[in-house]
Amino acid sequence: RITGPAEEGVEWKTAGWKHENQVWTTAFSSDGSLLLTGGFDGRIFVCRTGELTSPLTLVHKPADDDVRTDSRFSNVLCAAFVQNPENPSQMAVASGAGDGMNRVWRLATSEELAADLSLQLKGHREDIYAICAFQSGGLVRIVTAGKDKNTTIWDPTRLWDPDATLSPAERVQEALSLQEYHTGPIRAVAYSPETNAILTAGADGRAILYPAPVMAE
Repeated sequence: RITGPAEEGVEWKTAGWKHENQVWTTAFSSDGSLLLTGGFDGRIFVCRTGELTSPLTLVHKPADDDVRTDSRFSNVLCAAFVQNPENPSQMAVASGAGDGMNRVWRLATSEELAADLSLQLKGHREDIYAICAFQSGGLVRIVTAGKDKNTTIWDPTRLWDPDATLSPAERVQEALSLQEYHTGPIRAVAYSPETNAILTAGADGRAILYPAPVMAE
């Protein structure tokens, strides 16, 4: 649930839902209209900031060819909102989990929150600890990093194709770029639109700043 401290003169809201295990990640959409929480129960809850009831539930299921049964592989370790650069009202939710798989859900543009299309992003081999989305030159990319020491970049553009009816095979996408600069797990990743640079922080005691790949259609 979402709660606030008892502070005089401040009105706090309590969500009408609760994760069944640790809540590990939270995020707001860029305009502040939506929020999400993700946890070790394999679920992401998405709701409007002013309406903390009846959230949209996204379930981080293992890939079809993943035979691992340990529940930790479904742990949601990071999540973020992604915005369509051509239509800012269209958003998606991207997540990373203990199975090394990123998932992206397109949110339907309707009064009721719903997810109507999803992608699986393959490239990591182990837990994904960090995620962020950025826009540059009218394009959008997702950056992820994790336990395997890799930073990967993805293109979620096909989510917003108005004619997209993707087959199961087409919903699995490989990384555009993969960088391995750290010698230990990567705990955080950020992007600077002013300098078009990616900054990563690792368990090897280093923070590394490097140019993001040039984005092209």
